[in-house]
Amino acid sequence: MSRHVSLIGYPIKHSISPYFQQAALDYYQLDIIYELWETTPEMLVPTVAKIKEHKNLGANVTVPYKEAVLPLLDEVDELASLIGAVNTIVKKGDRLLGFNSDAYGFIEALDKEGHFNSEGKRVVILGAGGVARAVGFALVQKKANSLVIINRTFRRAQYWQTAWQATAPTPHQAWRQQKPRLLLYHGEA
Repeated sequence: MSRHVSLIGYPIKHSISPYFQQAALDYYQLDIIYELWETTPEMLVPTVAKIKEHKNLGANVTVPYKEAVLPLLDEVDELASLIGAVNTIVKKGDRLLGFNSDAYGFIEALDKEGHFNSEGKRVVILGAGGVARAVGFALVQKKANSLVIINRTFRRAQYWQTAWQATAPTPHQAWRQQKPRLLLYHGEA
């Protein structure tokens, strides 16, 4: 019997994730089917609960649910809790565990592909969603000097700043005292 892994988000019909994820699963000859679960906001709770069905192994989570799934999970790892966003749900027994691999993936790509060391640098982040939070967390862990957050809506960027400063990593306590500049792109009326 095939097992299933899904991608939860809305809208996601345009996603190419099933193509490359399924190709990887097939390459390793795993009897796993990767599928899209396009989930409207009112369907989020039952969709996450559906992961507990026997045939399902877990799910990837994308826009707009990386933060919204947190209270629906049985446990969230420390990094995902600090970031405040989950992009991976793993079913373990009858429990759903949340993780965030965005921070690790970003730093690995920055180091290996970009050959960029953020220590002491001033960094600009475009956006204030779940990935931006993960990226900001990772950059400060790598001792970036300051962050400039640019977002369409000031309220969302301000929320990000407040939430992030409340969970700033202790080794960089001095950074917590800084107020990252918030720039507002007036793209919305």
